[in-house]
Amino acid sequence: MKNFLKKYKKTLILISLFIITILIFSFLNYTYIINDTIISIVNYILVIIYSIIFGIQRGIKGKSKGYIIGLKFGIPIILILFIFGRILNFPLYFSNILYYFIILISIIFGSIIGKNKKDQS
Repeated sequence: MKNFLKKYKKTLILISLFIITILIFSFLNYTYIINDTIISIVNYILVIIYSIIFGIQRGIKGKSKGYIIGLKFGIPIILILFIFGRILNFPLYFSNILYYFIILISIIFGSIIGKNKKDQS
């Protein structure tokens, strides 16, 4: 268990920060301090930023080309999000497909950056 925590410490910290920021914005929305439109925009921006950060982490640790690393990491995440959406009966709109595509592109972009950063070091 100790090795697992050491190995994935940065990832666990990033996931924790993501959850905390989502909870903060959910609380602000619940108390009507921020309206739904701003929450939606902030949600998209946060997901893109965290996707790029996770992609950078994967790119630094990966051994193959950056876009392949991004695809290997991004496609399972998109499939999990899609399956959870289907289980929870979320309607499948074009905007949802576009959202998944943007997440995938962000992860690929981040992994390319991470791979280049690793190669330069």
